[in-house]
Amino acid sequence: MSEDRVLNSLVKASLEEAGAFELHLPRRQSTILPWAISSLLAASVAIAVALQAWVVPPKVDALVGAIAFLSEADGVEIAPGDPAEMLYDWQESPLWL
Repeated sequence: MSEDRVLNSLVKASLEEAGAFELHLPRRQSTILPWAISSLLAASVAIAVALQAWVVPPKVDALVGAIAFLSEADGVEIAPGDPAEMLYDWQESPLWL
């Protein structure tokens, strides 16, 4: 077999330059699925919010104020009282736009 000296010298030169090939070490595969971390974080936040709402119930004054503000913004007059009745009155009132 005849060897091509030009080809051999080109291959040798490119190997000696260390630019022709790059060595990549294999990356370690994660044992956790990619979506598992975000799902776990979302579940933790949901549990924290649910516990917050269960342990510290919303203040009635804040609800009454919010419903009064929204009804006033819609131009509906509602008497302050029980938040459930206020919300029902606000939802059932006709809107005059």
